[in-house]
Amino acid sequence: MYNDKSIAQLQKNIAGPEDVDSDSLLILIHALKNEEARSNWIKKHAGDSVYNKLHSYTAQLEMDKEMPTWTSKMKRFIQEGKAPNDPEVLKHTEAMVEIMKSKVVPLLNDETKKQLLGDETKEQYDNNDDSYKDPNPYLFPSAFNKEEEKFMEKVVEELINKK
Repeated sequence: MYNDKSIAQLQKNIAGPEDVDSDSLLILIHALKNEEARSNWIKKHAGDSVYNKLHSYTAQLEMDKEMPTWTSKMKRFIQEGKAPNDPEVLKHTEAMVEIMKSKVVPLLNDETKKQLLGDETKEQYDNNDDSYKDPNPYLFPSAFNKEEEKFMEKVVEELINKK
């Protein structure tokens, strides 16, 4: 269950110059409500695949201010009809990737870095062995609908092609 500290963190996360859309706010509330169950799932399943291992390091990011703000802005871009290769969309996504790197990479040990950057990740992805399915959609819901997720996939493709 949530405590005063969690509620204070939520209030801090949604305060600021950028609006947080209702979907992102609901995801935050849901994450707070299910914090213990989410932690238990991560402890139990982080070793199941490279993807789950990475997810265990990034799951907490949705509780940080940057993620709901980033998500809300990306949803606005989609509603405005921007294309996945729009320079503003790509810049916004690159900024979030940098924030994620700065928060996640320092937590990774050398073995995990090798797994995430090595052949094991590519093999699991290429074999589509269910390792890349979203972990427990009830505990880790997406703020994006299916159409928005497809848009995000295209944005990621654009970023990869750009590099």
